[in-house]
Amino acid sequence: MRSRLLVSAAGLIIWGCSSPPSTPPAEPFGDVQVLPLGPLTYFQAHCARCHGPYGAFYPEPFKSDPATLVTRIDEMARGPGDSPLDAANLAAQVAFHRVMRAGGVFLSLTSIEGGLVRGEASAGAEVEIVGPWGRMTAEVDGHLWKCRIDDVSGPWVVEGRIGSERSTLNPRKRAYTVPGGGG
Repeated sequence: MRSRLLVSAAGLIIWGCSSPPSTPPAEPFGDVQVLPLGPLTYFQAHCARCHGPYGAFYPEPFKSDPATLVTRIDEMARGPGDSPLDAANLAAQVAFHRVMRAGGVFLSLTSIEGGLVRGEASAGAEVEIVGPWGRMTAEVDGHLWKCRIDDVSGPWVVEGRIGSERSTLNPRKRAYTVPGGGG
């Protein structure tokens, strides 16, 4: 009971997601946040078989208030999803659901290896990395994107767009976007 309250409270505070206990929580890269378990990858692997690719069959119970959404996602991850989420990945999964429900563009940052930056974006999104050097177009394959940048320690953001919908991920704030296009 206490753990369920903590999970619900964490979800309400950060409105995000967590990952399975075996997956490390969001980790800083310098001062950049990285979420090793991508929310879209988790959804496609554990939820899409019932809820459709990228939530195409999104049910009404998930279109509820944030507290109920946290509880429902946690219950589904533990039950039919058969892959419980830790607090950090539950917060990211909730953020993905909220952005999906709002019709926005979801972005996450999942790894930085040398100058290769990787992440996820809503299906159909165009992704760019923007920094002092200008704009670099990311290679997008499905919901996964990657881009090589020279200086990951400098200031940069990830921008995603689908039509007129736009979203900006500032990886120094968090590893994923939240409704309203920010992160």
